Amino acid sequence: NGTPEVRKHEFWVPVDGYYYDLLSRKLEGLKLEGCVNNGTTCLLRRPVVAMVERGCSASVFVDNAAYREFLRSRFGVTAIDMETAAVALVALQQGAPFIAIRALSDLAGGGSAESNEAGVFAPLAAQNAVTVAVEFISLL
Repeated sequence: NGTPEVRKHEFWVPVDGYYYDLLSRKLEGLKLEGCVNNGTTCLLRRPVVAMVERGCSASVFVDNAAYREFLRSRFGVTAIDMETAAVALVALQQGAPFIAIRALSDLAGGGSAESNEAGVFAPLAAQNAVTVAVEFISLL
């Protein structure tokens, strides 16, 4: 309509309340896979669908337990990724409802002392994210 976009400055972008409630009521308890390599490499505990009150995106891959703990203590962040903020900001700018379904593939420096788990568990995380997203879509 010829109206220029107005830049918005946001630090926290809220998710859509309806979607968040739908996820929390219907998807917690969904069975997720816990092993890769034909069951030979498994997570120490079974993955679960969990609602995150406050997540954040970083411009770098976070593999530092001290930085992860700083984000948690300073901002109440319980999940860190590299992509979600971009989608959240576009949704906010366009006035579209927003929810993120993510699967974490590592512990941001809090896992194995020998190596980061992302290389091993990224395919499992992707599979579990798809499982949750497909179930979420079926509930809409």
